[in-house]
Amino acid sequence: MGKYGEKPCQWHNGDKDIDQVRSLASFLEAPSKGLRCYLLERDCPPGGAVSTELLQAVHDSHCWVLLITPNFLKDDWCLYQMHQVLSEGPISQRIIPTVLNIPRSELPQELRFVFSVDLNRNIEGGYNQVYKTVIHYLKDMLEKEESCNVAVR
Repeated sequence: MGKYGEKPCQWHNGDKDIDQVRSLASFLEAPSKGLRCYLLERDCPPGGAVSTELLQAVHDSHCWVLLITPNFLKDDWCLYQMHQVLSEGPISQRIIPTVLNIPRSELPQELRFVFSVDLNRNIEGGYNQVYKTVIHYLKDMLEKEESCNVAVR
């Protein structure tokens, strides 16, 4: 979402969770789904300032998928990324915490009262839920924009 198309950002612990992130991104970017994800490792230009690219990606995306794993919770960079996303808010309409290999009770306190997708029991079902949630957010955003445009006329 954002200027690069229908693009949710995905934040994760790059080294340890990359296979799972690639799998989720491939699912969301399948031709039948029509989304384009922003992955820092893939979409950050060589030589680009990672923190600048991160801030731009957060700003340009309409929603964010946070893959919360034990590795994510131990990584200061991941927690920094999470806080950048939280600063964009409103959280209830833009952040999709997605948990894997942790119970929901271990979500960071900032995300405990936000709807989250649980991949622990059924990964493919969870992927579908992420997709449906992104689509719901996009439709809601478009409806709000259309009602604002009508009100202005």
